[in-house]
Amino acid sequence: MATHHSIPVLVVNLDADRQRLENVAAQLSSVPGFALYRIPGVSGSALPQIAYDILTRTQDDAGGKAALGVFLAHLAAWEYVVDVDATFCLIVEDDVELVDLGRLAEFELPRDVDIAFCNDQ
Repeated sequence: MATHHSIPVLVVNLDADRQRLENVAAQLSSVPGFALYRIPGVSGSALPQIAYDILTRTQDDAGGKAALGVFLAHLAAWEYVVDVDATFCLIVEDDVELVDLGRLAEFELPRDVDIAFCNDQ
């Protein structure tokens, strides 16, 4: 990718977890070519039970609210991806450990790829 702007790195982060955001920022600062954008996390515990029931179509325990909060925050990240002018974006959660990030700056995705996972799991 010889001709591109900074690669947007969308970091899903709860308001209360500023230290985690600072940790990701520190990791990114060691590798040029990346720009951090914070995507506000959604606290599942703050969701009204009726919203949880409607969105999941179930009346499950409140433990599932955390998963729904994560899902909603990821939707916000995807909305950002649709609107940003970038060849691709990297979406991470704020507890990420970025390894060998410099390789990603040189990575070229095939034109017909909509989503690619880059992790070690």
